[in-house]
Amino acid sequence: MRVLFVTVSDRSHLLPMVPLAWALSAAGHEVQVASSPALVGAIKSTGLTAVAVGQDHNFHELLAASRGSLENPLSDWSTPTLETHTWEQVLAKMKASVMFSHQIYNDPMIPGLVAHARHWRPDLVLWDPVAYAGSVAARVVGAAHARLVWSFDNHSAMRDVFLHRRAEQPPARREDPMEQWLSAHLDRYGAGFDEEIVVGQWSIDQIPTSIQLPLTVERLPVRYLPYNGGCEIPAWLREPPLRPRVVLSSGMSAHAALGGGVFPAADMVGALGDLDVEVVAALPSTEAAQLDKIPDNTRVVDFVPMHAVLSGAAALVHHGGFGSWGRRLSTPSPS
Repeated sequence: MRVLFVTVSDRSHLLPMVPLAWALSAAGHEVQVASSPALVGAIKSTGLTAVAVGQDHNFHELLAASRGSLENPLSDWSTPTLETHTWEQVLAKMKASVMFSHQIYNDPMIPGLVAHARHWRPDLVLWDPVAYAGSVAARVVGAAHARLVWSFDNHSAMRDVFLHRRAEQPPARREDPMEQWLSAHLDRYGAGFDEEIVVGQWSIDQIPTSIQLPLTVERLPVRYLPYNGGCEIPAWLREPPLRPRVVLSSGMSAHAALGGGVFPAADMVGALGDLDVEVVAALPSTEAAQLDKIPDNTRVVDFVPMHAVLSGAAALVHHGGFGSWGRRLSTPSPS
């Protein structure tokens, strides 16, 4: 079987795909990973076969320029419920997500991905939850397709809220920004839109049911396996800590996308410095350089393999990104 993985060009979106991609490859299937050209190096570093499609996007530049507007109601998808959203609110969020995220990520990639799918003819397309180019290409070539979910599934949960509120509206008000956007691409290839284009034919879900959002999509639960890429276990990490070890992670992907952290690491380091603990602060060099003082109980590193350091940690303090808290799923450390 030929399996095509599709992801947007963020390393944090690629890494959760790697264990399954290698499992399928080891089982004898042909596996390729397609994304924008900017991610090809990261894909190749995993040992998988990379396919560059389309052009690079400028989402990261736009995101860095708009850091001050990140905390606004349109970007808050933390509570995708009917109780928290009127029709006007959920419609505004859908419009914003299409205009300021989905189009930017996917539009430069869709033509090239469809062309490659027509050439390679995959049997199965597994796509990142925001890589809608994957579902479009799968529909055009008639391949089975599923989302590979690696975090809380806000996308399908908010879609449920949207469809419920939309059904309450008179026909003249039942607009659908997702359908309008994706149909424009599908129409070019003589293909049609339905809800599978938005949420997949099913979802391979790496988040345990006990903590996942209530979902109506068809889920195939799988165990999450942490993958950090090629790394080395430093000598100090092979020694048991003399005091409870607290790991502080500010998120490498957030720094790459925004040009800086998303929480005050200096304040965190200062506060933890007063405790009878051993602190491992994983901070990019640009943020570490901004620390006025490094407490005696603190070790600052620019990178540490999270799955390794958490195995002996008492606690994890993090910024909320899946690259940090996802590793926690396979360890007993509280966070």
